[in-house]
Amino acid sequence: MEGRLAAGRETAARHEGLRAQEAALAEVPLEGLAAGAQRRSEEGPLGYSDALVRELLAWFKRDFFTWADGAWCADCGLEAKAPLGGRAPSAEERRHLAARVEAFRCEACGRECRFPRYNCPIQLLRTRRGRCGEFANCFCLILRALGHEARWCLDFTDHVWCEFWSGDQGRWVHLDPCEDCWDEPHLYEKGWGKKLTYVLGFSRLGVQDVTRRYTERWGEVQGRRALCSEAALAEALRASTAAIRRTHEPATAALWDGRDAEERAALLAPPPSPQATATASGEPLPGRQSGSVEWRAARKELGGEKREGADGGKQGGEGAREGGGEGGGAGASAKPPGEMSQHQRLQDTQEAFKRLLQDEFKRLTVDPEMQKDPNKAAALALQNVQRKIQKEKKDF
Repeated sequence: MEGRLAAGRETAARHEGLRAQEAALAEVPLEGLAAGAQRRSEEGPLGYSDALVRELLAWFKRDFFTWADGAWCADCGLEAKAPLGGRAPSAEERRHLAARVEAFRCEACGRECRFPRYNCPIQLLRTRRGRCGEFANCFCLILRALGHEARWCLDFTDHVWCEFWSGDQGRWVHLDPCEDCWDEPHLYEKGWGKKLTYVLGFSRLGVQDVTRRYTERWGEVQGRRALCSEAALAEALRASTAAIRRTHEPATAALWDGRDAEERAALLAPPPSPQATATASGEPLPGRQSGSVEWRAARKELGGEKREGADGGKQGGEGAREGGGEGGGAGASAKPPGEMSQHQRLQDTQEAFKRLLQDEFKRLTVDPEMQKDPNKAAALALQNVQRKIQKEKKDF
């Protein structure tokens, strides 16, 4: 258990580096996401800040990061999928924190191809491919770069996802970037059919046991938690979090101590009555979408959905684009009445947001210290503009 706690703390700490956050900010299409968030917040229940994160999640899955079933063959430009086993990482791969490498044979040319499992989030911004670990690692970095409090959530039954603190809702919200899934914590138990044990959330603020958020069968889950006693786990998490909080300002530590207490009380409350395997909208929770059918079947994560022909690439994003759903945006095929006026409204929103950012950037860079670090000034300008927009929406 201690080894996993240490590794999780190290992963969360990597998301705090200024260089890493600046690199992440440079990749995010803020103007387009802001326009989508404005539309989403006007048309649905989410506030602007949450809507922006929802747009970010869809963009990340649809346009930025790609699922890896194997390794790319440099000779053929195809994905090599015939597994050859593990390989020792090279010095260059270790430099980017690859603890292991998977080897695959290209069935077209016979070449052996390598898939380093990088843990360096800056390197993941470059490669833009991987499985759930890489997805969650990179997405957590982007959330932090945009100023959100974020958790890297480790499921001991072999999955990783994220949570972010929603100021609009005053709670932590589940996000799964490799599934483009927003706030469906029972997806894994009820959709995928996973038998959960431990789910721990790691952040710059500490480590929390959030398993209860992801199950409606706590009694069954508790029977499978055999790595250590519940008291020993609680003490290890308390000590780890206390050590981290001592590195923060007292006011910040006190704020999050209070929020932790509220979260624990909410997680300990009796769950609502189970309603079969449905989402908040009443739709059945799906099995896993990311990965090849064979790979998902071997992991027993297909759930009730055994779709033929799923290829594991960007199914969630592509499907959303074709259907114009949550991840749709500009890719929606339907053209509602009044499209031109809506399009013009989106353009106007983009231009207004761009002007606000430019004006705030100019204001900040009057300071000679800010002139030395334009990336820092740009990040601060974004945060200030977001706060201004949220305040205006609340005042309105």
